[in-house]
Amino acid sequence: FDGTVVSFTSHGAHVDVGGMLCHVPLRGLADPAPKKARQVLAKGETRPFLLISLDAARRRAELSLPGARP
Repeated sequence: FDGTVVSFTSHGAHVDVGGMLCHVPLRGLADPAPKKARQVLAKGETRPFLLISLDAARRRAELSLPGARP
């Protein structure tokens, strides 16, 4: 999915995918995981992401960058 980075947290980033806010943990950004999501992503940047898990009832999803460990 293409998603736009909207914010950062101490443990990753939040990405908007079609109006749904998704979480990208640090381990989903690179291997090895970066110390901060800002080392890999920029706010407002749109990139392709892979769906790792989905909780449709709670409208929550976990994503990762292609090539990063899930």
